[in-house]
Amino acid sequence: MEGMWRDDIPRDTKPLGFFFFVSKPHWKAASIAIFFVVLAAIFQAIIPYIYKLATEGAIALATGDSKPLIWAGIFYVVVSTLDQILWRVSGFAGAYWATGARATARES
Repeated sequence: MEGMWRDDIPRDTKPLGFFFFVSKPHWKAASIAIFFVVLAAIFQAIIPYIYKLATEGAIALATGDSKPLIWAGIFYVVVSTLDQILWRVSGFAGAYWATGARATARES
């Protein structure tokens, strides 16, 4: 008679070992989530530099040159939009990973 307990679960008493066990089948979603989190964080780190460019562009308005301010505004819109899209993609992949890991843990 087969018992109700599974034998393929690692006998590791540490929570991190179990986390890796339940995440292993969902490594693609985990990799995508981690990649897009890193990429979104990089884009988010660029935004203070864009503020600096906008400030310098505003100072340059006194000389009659408006192009740096316009380019800083365009750059801000593009980077912040990409930043938000990347955070959304990473959130979707992370939710897919977490849901799959939870299902794997329940089946274990």
